[in-house]
This record gives sequence, C-alpha cells and structure tokens, in this order.
Amino acid sequence: MLAISSHPIFLCLQATKKALGAYESCVESGVIDDLTEEFPITCSGTQWAGVTDRVMGGLSSGTLAREEYHGRMANVLRAHVSLENEGGFVQMATDLALNPAVNQIVDASNFDGIEAELYYNGEEETENFNIQYVSQ
Repeated sequence: MLAISSHPIFLCLQATKKALGAYESCVESGVIDDLTEEFPITCSGTQWAGVTDRVMGGLSSGTLAREEYHGRMANVLRAHVSLENEGGFVQMATDLALNPAVNQIVDASNFDGIEAELYYNGEEETENFNIQYVSQ
C-alpha cells in the first residue's frame, strides 16, 4: 500500500538485509513487497527509495517510511510538490530485479498487472499516480 500526504521527507536506509540468496524474486513469488522485511527492504530483497525533483534543481520534498496508516502497515510517501524552478515530482521506487547489477531485465509477462492501494490527502482536487514501464 502506498500513501500520500503533505509533509517533509526523510529517507531511512538503516535496515539489515539478508543474504541475496535468501530472497525470492518478485517474478517467482508474484509479490513486490508484503511489508514483512525491515524498511526500506522489500520482501523480494530490493530497497524502496525516495526521489524528488531536487535532482534537477526543483524544490519538492518528501519522506518515505513504513508506518501504520488507517489501521494497516503501509509504505507511506509524504510530500510537498513544488512547481517552482521547473520542478514538480516526488516518487518512491524500487527495482524489480533481485540483483540489478547482474540483470536489470524482469520478465513479468506471466502477470496481468499490478495491484496497489493509493491514498491521496493533498489540498489539490486531483493528483497523478504513474507506474513506469520501460520496454527493452
């Protein structure tokens, strides 16, 4: 589950990761993250990361954390998106490849799609949520 609201960003990367062989690829399990590992590690052995438009001079900010939201554990992205300085994005992302250093291609052709719960508590009436598909 992903959750969005307006607050400052902090990125926590202090989790202890198991040996790579202890994880099952999301292509084998069908699960990207069931929230059982210590944050920011996914159950498939990759890590969640927050990225903002600051990488290109924007002023947006945000935080990414695992916490209880509406009575359930969730990966929560809180953000303030600024359109100043040609900016305007905040994202949370994870690699689907278990070991991107070896192979960045993930064949998910046996799956029909992605299921996610998204909550938006912002001040604007609408917001865009995107899932990026990169064709090889």
